[in-house]
Amino acid sequence: ELLGDFEAYAEMFIPVLFKLVVITVLVIAESADNCIKTMLRNCKVARVLPRIADCAKNDRNAVLRA
Repeated sequence: ELLGDFEAYAEMFIPVLFKLVVITVLVIAESADNCIKTMLRNCKVARVLPRIADCAKNDRNAVLRA
């Protein structure tokens, strides 16, 4: 619904969602993963993708990097 207006918030939520992706509670991890994918589909990737790459490359968890 928000389309372009949500992009600023997407950058804020990425690090939080990445922390949830590695949680062992499957429903939380899958929901966070789906949320990230939905944001990538609906936001300008050029703005969100660098934030995702930065968060993923600095994390120790192999699941998150994958």
